[in-house]
Amino acid sequence: LGAMLYEVLAGRPPFDGDDPMALAMAHVQEAPAPLPAEVRGWQPLIDRLLAKAPDARLPDADTLLRALDRIAQRV
Repeated sequence: LGAMLYEVLAGRPPFDGDDPMALAMAHVQEAPAPLPAEVRGWQPLIDRLLAKAPDARLPDADTLLRALDRIAQRV
């Protein structure tokens, strides 16, 4: 979900690679580039959705919905 949302917001995938193995390694080892300035308010949510460590990710769908509600109130 985080990768899809990133692509919707940024207009490109969060990770790049010259071949499937390089792309897979980017998913595991690299942080995505920051979102463009006009959608930077989404960055904290994207960071949590794409976190490498499982305990840094959102714990459940309810938490995701609350985060989306907070973003919607700011827009």
